[in-house]
Amino acid sequence: MIKRLQKSGLIRAEAKKNDARGTERLSCTKAGLKKVKQWVLNIQPAHILPEDGLRSRVQSFDLLSTKEKIEWLAKVREQMAEKLTVLDRYKEMTDSPFHDLVHHNASSTIQARLAWIDRIFVELSKDRLAD
Repeated sequence: MIKRLQKSGLIRAEAKKNDARGTERLSCTKAGLKKVKQWVLNIQPAHILPEDGLRSRVQSFDLLSTKEKIEWLAKVREQMAEKLTVLDRYKEMTDSPFHDLVHHNASSTIQARLAWIDRIFVELSKDRLAD
């Protein structure tokens, strides 16, 4: 991919001085920055409400037993909590432009999904009480 971007004139590579490994520093050309700007400005319908594999799976929850639903939800919840920890560690390691806003989006998205998982747990417990 890097070679293709270089060939297209979108990025350039500069060899790092005094680096025996041949490390290169990549940067965007003016044409590359123009393409990135076009990409940023291009809003697609799928960006507004992205596909969600978890949401799609919940639509087929009727195929699972209550025990399977609870186990699945617990596994998803655990993995989301782990991802929040990873995101917080990553936030401390990066200093990219707008990283606070990007981190907030990722973190609040997972927190909203955790609240959604909790709501499903509540709905399942209501169903179990009704049985």
